[in-house]
Amino acid sequence: NATVGYSTAQILSSYKGRGGKKFTVISMGTNDWGTGSWAQTEKNMVEMRKSITSPKVVWIVPNTNLVKGQNDKQINGMRKAAELVRKVAGSDPTIELKNYKCSDGLHPDVSELKNINAKIAQLVG
Repeated sequence: NATVGYSTAQILSSYKGRGGKKFTVISMGTNDWGTGSWAQTEKNMVEMRKSITSPKVVWIVPNTNLVKGQNDKQINGMRKAAELVRKVAGSDPTIELKNYKCSDGLHPDVSELKNINAKIAQLVG
């Protein structure tokens, strides 16, 4: 399940408790950079994680590489979101989007999806 452009509050509202039977991949925080409430973002992430009963959970860490056209608020927001994802993930494995080509600064390029899927498969067995 995925919806482009959702904040953590919208993801929580729509997908709480809807993990997969074998594993769940969580990608949250990217769209919260302009909300101004990082405490609420973290709370939403924690609540989402607690609701997932899949035996394995993998977190996608937002891209923190600079891309032409991003302003300081966006860049700092992405860094904060990434920091919170790492914190909430705890011992769950993570995939750092900064290690993949993300031409728009947000989403991995289509050419990287095969590599990301392979990494997920490696992490969940």
